[in-house]
Amino acid sequence: MKFALAHWRCDYKTLKRLAQKAEALDFDAFYYGEGLGVEAFSALAALSQVTERIRIGPGICFVTYRHPVMLAKVVSALDEISGGRVDLRLGAGAAPGFGIEKPSASTRVEQLDEALEITKNLWLYGRYSFFGKHYQVKHAFCEPTHQKPHPPIVIAAKRKKMLKLVAKHADMWEGYYSPRVFKELQTPELARIKKSVMLRVFIDDTRESALKWVEKYIAQKGESKVRIRALLERDAIGSAEDCIQKIKEFLSVGVESFTLIFPQLALNFEQALEIFSKSVLRCV
Repeated sequence: MKFALAHWRCDYKTLKRLAQKAEALDFDAFYYGEGLGVEAFSALAALSQVTERIRIGPGICFVTYRHPVMLAKVVSALDEISGGRVDLRLGAGAAPGFGIEKPSASTRVEQLDEALEITKNLWLYGRYSFFGKHYQVKHAFCEPTHQKPHPPIVIAAKRKKMLKLVAKHADMWEGYYSPRVFKELQTPELARIKKSVMLRVFIDDTRESALKWVEKYIAQKGESKVRIRALLERDAIGSAEDCIQKIKEFLSVGVESFTLIFPQLALNFEQALEIFSKSVLRCV
């Protein structure tokens, strides 16, 4: 069982502090997302030099913004610089802040499929040519990765076409939904794939005080109060005991890795992380 801390949209000084805090509190990985804020892979390269053990990677990387040959080269370099601590986390969505036209959903799925064909084969063989619908490369070259055969590939997916890509390409499948939905989506093709969930955590000494953080989060986001019901079904909310129970629900459907988002980061970051580390992470 593994626990990662994920964060988006911040400057490098804050990012460095979060990554070092996560490592000190025994989290297994730290992921930083695309979009607004300091550029992800540049920041991750810097983080690799101020951490020692913790794994690193993008929160979710979208190939819409990176040609697959460049993605292969950047991740290979980061894997070498970090001493083999990189996870490549991919999706077919999009992120704000790039100013690049977003293709249709079906096109993004096709692009991700072709991109993974190129990236994986470059890592495996060093040179590769590919002539597809969206990408064409001839005799592309990439230095080998530190990890063999290559860094773990994590794909975030829910819809049928994306789940097919998970079965075809991924080492791990990550979802952002409840244990019930995870169970419903299971197929024989996905049985060999490790499973992860991206989970929001609202933790405090009591469930009542944690629910107050949920209300503040909902108000901050401008979402309807009805969203609280979805949060309660999917996310870890309450005391340490409540969070442990939610984790056990995911474990019962085959999830073994947890990518955690703490919306309280701007509110009571130190308290939330330390309670989780001491009373959940070290006790499950």
